[in-house]
Amino acid sequence: MRSSKSIFCVVLGIVFLAVSCSKEEVESTYHFSSDRVGVCSWSWKSDMSTILDAMNEMGITGMQLATTPWVAGNLSDAQKEIFGHEESAEVLARIQRLSASGEINIMSTMICFPHEDYSSLETIRKTSGFMFTEDDLGHSAQEEWETNISLVGKAARLTAALGVRYLSTEVGFVNKDWDLALDRVKAACDSCTSVGVIFLIESGQESGAEMKQFLEDLEKKYPGTKIGINFDPANHILYDTDTPSNAFDILFPWICQVHVKDCVLDASKRQGWSEDVVWGSGDVSTKFDFLQYVYDSGYKANLLVEHEWGANRVADIEVALRALLK
Repeated sequence: MRSSKSIFCVVLGIVFLAVSCSKEEVESTYHFSSDRVGVCSWSWKSDMSTILDAMNEMGITGMQLATTPWVAGNLSDAQKEIFGHEESAEVLARIQRLSASGEINIMSTMICFPHEDYSSLETIRKTSGFMFTEDDLGHSAQEEWETNISLVGKAARLTAALGVRYLSTEVGFVNKDWDLALDRVKAACDSCTSVGVIFLIESGQESGAEMKQFLEDLEKKYPGTKIGINFDPANHILYDTDTPSNAFDILFPWICQVHVKDCVLDASKRQGWSEDVVWGSGDVSTKFDFLQYVYDSGYKANLLVEHEWGANRVADIEVALRALLK
């Protein structure tokens, strides 16, 4: 007969094996179909012709298209850093042909604004989105708003012409002037709705609870307004407003698309306040196991890789895509 100690060791081994297998099984249960997965065009940090070629080589068709190079006219230095340079009408025509033929799937578009300055939390609070208040160049806050809402209209019309449903942007810190923010977001929603497009606010500059309150107040003040959320899990960490999972739960009814972006919780380990990292090397992917969390929630819409730091964008994007499509 085996000793009680031997039997105990065998049982313990079986339990350990079962727990290990269970853990491995839980960690690999999510699966997202390829038609729900894409990449934000600005993540490549390249011109659109190069991006389209790279997408073809990688076999990825989905994308969120930055409209700024076509609708903003003269790009600011900050926008040139993001987009590289202005794009031609010929390139846009190529995008339209590829979209019409189904060779690419434009899942949504985005717009950013000429005088936004993302160099620090202080500058972005002053210059972000619709809530521009001041910068070092003396631009008028009212003139910036008029420029911004005009650009939203142009971007919405381009989005509609491409047959795309959603246009997203960061609207700025709504708690700077709650009522003014409600009015301006309503104007953006109307501009989009008039051409059959739905306006999305990118999350992160407010907590999930604060943005939920803002959306509810928008509905109370302007019943029937069509609006959604472009959910960015890393933004909630970078702006220090919420955890990705808590904000996701709260905003779930409004979420129309999700950015797949990773970062670390410890700000002292970042090169800059807004630094994101390769998917799988930060806390969004590991500590919060965000893709599994999204899958378990029953979320059924699109997921778009966004990556804004690093010198090896193509390789980094491939890592994220492999994680999504494993």
